[in-house]
Amino acid sequence: MFASLPKIFDKSFVIGFLLPVMILLIAFAWLFPSIAILAPLHSSSVKDDALGKLPYLILLSYGLAILLMMGNDGLYRLLEGYHLPAWLSARLRGRHDRMRQAYHDEWVPLMERWRNEQDAFPQADQDRANYLRRRLVEDYPPMRSHVMPTMFGNVITAFEAYPFEVYGADGTPAWLRMASVIPKDFVAELDDARSQVNLLMNGVFLLPLVAVAAADRTTQGTPWRDLGRAAASFHLSGWRLEWQAVLAVLAAFLV
Repeated sequence: MFASLPKIFDKSFVIGFLLPVMILLIAFAWLFPSIAILAPLHSSSVKDDALGKLPYLILLSYGLAILLMMGNDGLYRLLEGYHLPAWLSARLRGRHDRMRQAYHDEWVPLMERWRNEQDAFPQADQDRANYLRRRLVEDYPPMRSHVMPTMFGNVITAFEAYPFEVYGADGTPAWLRMASVIPKDFVAELDDARSQVNLLMNGVFLLPLVAVAAADRTTQGTPWRDLGRAAASFHLSGWRLEWQAVLAVLAAFLV
């Protein structure tokens, strides 16, 4: 088992799992400089004690990235909405079902007009019909019973149903056969796309940790009494926004 660990250290692993872990550790290194093992990430000078902790930091990063990869399927299912409370899932499903139905109700009469009018059908209406069709195919599954409570889940479900809708083939078993014969260049493109999705998905789960930690440091480091007095007397010119607060807002915004 341990002998096979270096084999997973490829481009997809670095982008999808190791990079978000490193972003998290760098943020924590600057927010909590007292954490000794993170010293190499925030030390302005190369010191022997910092270099001595570097191997442990590498092992920590590698281990966290592997744990993140092991929980990949669970994180996907969480984002797809499988583990939401029943009442919340039902409410979100209803919301997305209404959106899907609105697209469908607008698209059907446009297509009927397009069939009847042919060349006389306005270009603007053609573009609108094509847009609605893309949204129905790319953003939502074809059956109402398959609508998921999250947008991410609906896109994944639509992606899984697309081969059957277009080619009449079940995508899951068809992919198992295709995976053994598709060109290596195409496999590399698929791996790159998957690594980018993993990067964004892992960021959704890790960035809130950065936002909470930065907000906590901002709360502890702000002299609220002095700030309140300055605000009451409208003398805020000497105050500046701390970088921890900026980091907290930025991390929350990116989520």
